[in-house]
Amino acid sequence: MKQNAAVSSLFTRKTALLGAVIATTLLIAGCGVSSIKVNLEPFNYYTINPNTGAYCKAYDNKEVNSHCQSIIPTNFSLSQTAFIEDVYLQKITDKNRVRGLINMMTSGDNLDYQVTKLESGSFRLEISKQTNKVWQVLEKIKKLTYKKD
Repeated sequence: MKQNAAVSSLFTRKTALLGAVIATTLLIAGCGVSSIKVNLEPFNYYTINPNTGAYCKAYDNKEVNSHCQSIIPTNFSLSQTAFIEDVYLQKITDKNRVRGLINMMTSGDNLDYQVTKLESGSFRLEISKQTNKVWQVLEKIKKLTYKKD
């Protein structure tokens, strides 16, 4: 009889704990959904900051935050930056590959997009095959860098 009572008590505690976890999860999920602002708008252009190397998907709507990546990893991934050079139809010639890439993106010979210098010192780059390729290569480098073997 004591054994059944102990098992019943243990079962009741586990059930109560599971119920508390489920209730807490539902409560957090409910609160979280109301406070999270999901951006479903397509981005409008890219920006690049020559001082920090931040390459961002930006929006005309200033209430929506940009999504940024660093272009600094291109300094260490020659095989991946070759894809960028191919789409820009030129080579990164500067020994500092990040600076060379920024120069190629902002004043290269074969740009298929318009570049505008912003008051902040960053550059606005229109969406194009070339600017999209830079974003894709940065994503690929990130995946290769953090790949778990």
